[in-house]
Amino acid sequence: MRKSLLSLLLLFIIVILSGCFNNTIDSVVESDNKNEPIKDNINIQSKEESVVKKFYPKSSDVEKSTSDQSIENSNEFVITQELEIKIYLVDKYNPGICYGTPSVVPQSEIAGVLKRNQGLVLFIKGKYGLDSDLDIYNKIRQINSIQLDKTTGGKYIFSFVDGQCCVLNAYQGEADIVGRIVSDKIINHDIMDNPC
Repeated sequence: MRKSLLSLLLLFIIVILSGCFNNTIDSVVESDNKNEPIKDNINIQSKEESVVKKFYPKSSDVEKSTSDQSIENSNEFVITQELEIKIYLVDKYNPGICYGTPSVVPQSEIAGVLKRNQGLVLFIKGKYGLDSDLDIYNKIRQINSIQLDKTTGGKYIFSFVDGQCCVLNAYQGEADIVGRIVSDKIINHDIMDNPC
């Protein structure tokens, strides 16, 4: 019941934000005298603004712009404090990503993750010397499995589950970064058996 109410509320908000209930008046007030200025303050659009202009680039331009864009995206990659802390925790604890019986990852999923994280892929290749798409994919999953929340004091609270297939280790702790030096303190560590 609660989930369905939440779903309906979320759907209602999406509909409102999409503009289905937009009450903007797009009509033009006509006056009897053409030279008389319109006195009503209604949202008026000129015919030039309402005409949709279409542009169809040559296919060679599209290929060039998308390849330039991927180069720009890889250059825009920034190593944040959060990423530095996650890398530190991955290097220190090497969290597993199995969570039960090992399974084969579809190549389409690997390719999609690598494509969406091109800057991170280049960083991982340089830092760890990984060449295999599967190894890079697994490292990205390790990094993404760590949850970080910044506190008001500038420190970070982290949590992650070390999914070593049959045994799961859940860690919660606090991390601090000064310059490029990261330190951590485990606050809670639980061990759970996972059916394999």
